Amino acid sequence: MFDYLLLQDGGKTLIHSQNGRGLTPLQLAAFEGNVVVFQHLIQKKRKIQSTFGPPVTTMMYDMSEIDSWEDQPSVLEIIVSSNKSQAHKILNISPVKELLEKKWNSIGRPYTWFLASVYVLYMICFSLCCANRPLMPREENITHLRDITLYVKKPLKESYLTYSDHLRLVGEVISVIGALILLLSELIDISRNGLKYFISHTFWRNQFSIIKISYSCLILVILVLRLTDSEEIYPMAVALVLGWCYTMYFAHGFQMLGPLTIIIRKMAASDLLKFCWLMAVVVCGYSLALYVSFQTVDPQAFGAFFPYTMSLISTYWLFSNILNAPANYTIDSPVMYSPIYGSFCVLAFLLMFNLLIAMMGDTQGAMTKRKEELWKAEISGATVKMEQIFPKCLRFGSKSNEQDLEERRYICVEERKWHSYHLYEVRGLSSDDESDEDMPPQKSQERNPGLDSQEAIRTVTVDGTEDRAKVDQNDNAVWQEEIYEL
Repeated sequence: MFDYLLLQDGGKTLIHSQNGRGLTPLQLAAFEGNVVVFQHLIQKKRKIQSTFGPPVTTMMYDMSEIDSWEDQPSVLEIIVSSNKSQAHKILNISPVKELLEKKWNSIGRPYTWFLASVYVLYMICFSLCCANRPLMPREENITHLRDITLYVKKPLKESYLTYSDHLRLVGEVISVIGALILLLSELIDISRNGLKYFISHTFWRNQFSIIKISYSCLILVILVLRLTDSEEIYPMAVALVLGWCYTMYFAHGFQMLGPLTIIIRKMAASDLLKFCWLMAVVVCGYSLALYVSFQTVDPQAFGAFFPYTMSLISTYWLFSNILNAPANYTIDSPVMYSPIYGSFCVLAFLLMFNLLIAMMGDTQGAMTKRKEELWKAEISGATVKMEQIFPKCLRFGSKSNEQDLEERRYICVEERKWHSYHLYEVRGLSSDDESDEDMPPQKSQERNPGLDSQEAIRTVTVDGTEDRAKVDQNDNAVWQEEIYEL
């Protein structure tokens, strides 16, 4: 139907027309993940450059709507922003496949490795500054037996006096500058795509953006606490955890580690998040029940469930199997303790944890089948993001290999089509088979569709007579192979 409309239109305006969202037919097919329509339309944008015999043909594909070099939305950007899994399959279609490989292998992978090296050095610098933060011996007397504090933070005036303090100050300045760069990069991305797109797309599908923003904000909070002589250990500890966890973002530069981080993110965003909601409800209910049960007894005998904050923490530890159930066999425990803890064990250990393991197993199995496809979508998104950050004069990618009179940019792709040959199995005769690296392995018996099935493949027995049963069997096998190829 679309070809008929193109014939009526002359193929001049309809194929380049845009809908209300500013998408051409080719871009709309990429957004919807319609592989058949996209491949049909892309064939109309190609030209034959050269032919090396029947098997090899060099095709030139127009990159005007596919590459992200221009300012208008490209197919790569649309595939990255699409929520449909079918859109990722377009990354395996020529010329999108060759374009992505060229972009990633030329600059994308080395650039990612360089950023990973710089970020690891930055985190080492920040970690050394945290490990050597200004401390001094405690001067106050210990007033409680549970208080084991020996050192306290130095005042701001005494924190930068020696040479080692000045060296640490340089590392702290680098840490603050790095956090500002990370925060500004995310703010620029939010301003470019909009807050609605960030919340609906990036917030749920790319948890590394959340980690980056949280880490940058915590560094600024530590800076304020340092200047105001306040306690900074809590945001510092969280910032160390988030900062080192963000190094997993650069794993997409490795084909072996990239799919693993994608599976971890999918599990965290789907299975683990649902499990945490259920766990919060169960822990809240059982912590209240245990607190009420131990509210009338001596707290020194069972201190794990009094006050309520301690009961909440103890119930979470019990749920995570970190803490064993508190027991004091010298006294009588409350009557409701045994049934409450018994039902808690059945619900938490037997049901919920096994449910989490089963859910993660299903997710891991489904993601493993699509790991290469998801990894290509990941590197495609990273490539598009790099091109958005860099100015046009410094961008990399598919700058024209060939140009025609209209100054259009093309990418060259070699297409190989191998034709089937007659293979005869005759007693006492053999042929020299020529092998090619790109030639797919041929089966011992093939059929040429242009000939009759009885003449294409003939099997000769040892005594020279034709075996009719083998001929029919071979014909059936060839027909099945042709149906599979069609």
